[in-house]
Amino acid sequence: MPGFDRVDVITMFVVTGCFNDDQLDRLIARLSAFRPRHFVTTTVTSQWKLWRGRLNESEFFERHGYTETQRHWLPEWPVGDTLRDLALPKRYWINLSLRLYEPV
Repeated sequence: MPGFDRVDVITMFVVTGCFNDDQLDRLIARLSAFRPRHFVTTTVTSQWKLWRGRLNESEFFERHGYTETQRHWLPEWPVGDTLRDLALPKRYWINLSLRLYEPV
């Protein structure tokens, strides 16, 4: 891309579950064209009507030359946390993880 040498970090906070498999593959392919040094994602592996939680998220990045180098499972927030309720009413962040992907 003109004017850019390389992107350092692309953050995808609670994004990957918004897409079906084909859409997610295309999204990562387009973002990989920027040759980022890191992808940082947060994702939830549980599923509901508008969310496709995936245990195999890393496979999508591997197809585009990135490997998962770190994964941290975050503790579930307390039930009475109103900040969570504002962000996603009536949903609980089960199996929330923070992941780091780097070029192979």
